[in-house]
Parts: sequence; structure tokens; C-alpha cells
Amino acid sequence: MDKYPTIEFTGKETDKVKGILYEVSNLDLHHIDLYESLAYARKQVVLVSGANAWVYIPNLG
Repeated sequence: MDKYPTIEFTGKETDKVKGILYEVSNLDLHHIDLYESLAYARKQVVLVSGANAWVYIPNLG
């Protein structure tokens, strides 16, 4: 299996990740959930701006 860069949730509020923010519909988000299946978990995070966003992290459990 090919490896892709992923982020790791550390629980530390001081840790940051640079990235690109996309706005998607709830239907698109549902399709992304189906695509990512059980390999990734969707987690809500707070951006530096204070806005909330979803990220996918490897599902280790």
C-alpha cells in the first residue's frame, strides 16, 4: 500500500498544521466519509482564525 502524508492528533493546543481549507456541502462530506471508510476518522478542529473545520486522521482503533 502506498503511503500518504497524514496528520497526527496530539491533543496539544500549541501544535499546528499548515493546510488548505475547502468548503464542501454536507452531501459532499458524506461522500468523503464513505470514501475514507474506516481507514480515517473525521475530527473537528479549531483553526487559528477561530473557525471550526473537519480533518481526517488515521483511524488507529
